[in-house]
Amino acid sequence: ELGRCLMMTGRLAEALDATRRAIAGEPWNPLLRGNEGMILAAQGRFDDAAAALAEAVRLRPEDARLWDGYARVLAAASRSADAEGASRIAARLSSRH
Repeated sequence: ELGRCLMMTGRLAEALDATRRAIAGEPWNPLLRGNEGMILAAQGRFDDAAAALAEAVRLRPEDARLWDGYARVLAAASRSADAEGASRIAARLSSRH
């Protein structure tokens, strides 16, 4: 995905634009929502990142990696209790695999 590649090269604004264009075409895609969250977090926009990752885990609640990313972003947004809850879910899901 273009947005992820752009993020890896530090081109965060372009990465976010590309990812949001992809989301417009596939709004049901949890991985795109997760990528959006990671890009927003890299920009220091932790509340926006948390919202994107909340949507990602809503779309794919069985994905431990999405929950882990969500927990990390919640912690960065100083939402400790929410982060702990998301982290517990991620750990529980990871132990199943």
